[in-house]
Amino acid sequence: MLKFYARRAQIVLECLAELLKGKDYRTTLQSLTMTTSSYLLIRMMQTGQLYVQKSCDLIEAGCLRFIPTCGHPPEFSEELHETLVALSQTIYGANYLYLMRGGPEPHATANLEREFRHELQVGGITISSSTSG
Repeated sequence: MLKFYARRAQIVLECLAELLKGKDYRTTLQSLTMTTSSYLLIRMMQTGQLYVQKSCDLIEAGCLRFIPTCGHPPEFSEELHETLVALSQTIYGANYLYLMRGGPEPHATANLEREFRHELQVGGITISSSTSG
């Protein structure tokens, strides 16, 4: 079983290396976030941190954002949804490593998180309860 897992992991990393050579930023980011999650699940935190950083570098290189800098937002699609999920997972991975595992401060995802929280106004939901009686 160990040989089976090692061979499959090798194939995945070879495919990821090929993706990193190209310009398909969205697909590559999705692959990086899955790889990051895998390393975090098997408690290889330093390797997980490496892949979080690779994700951040790719986000910057591909100018990937939650909201476009100009023009109208794109129509919601499954492809857009997957990209937004990958951006969110990158923020989550960086914060998890910092808060729970003593990793470095998540400076690389700070702007992305600020955009997520302030421009999308996520997390600002106020629930009021009124009692009538």
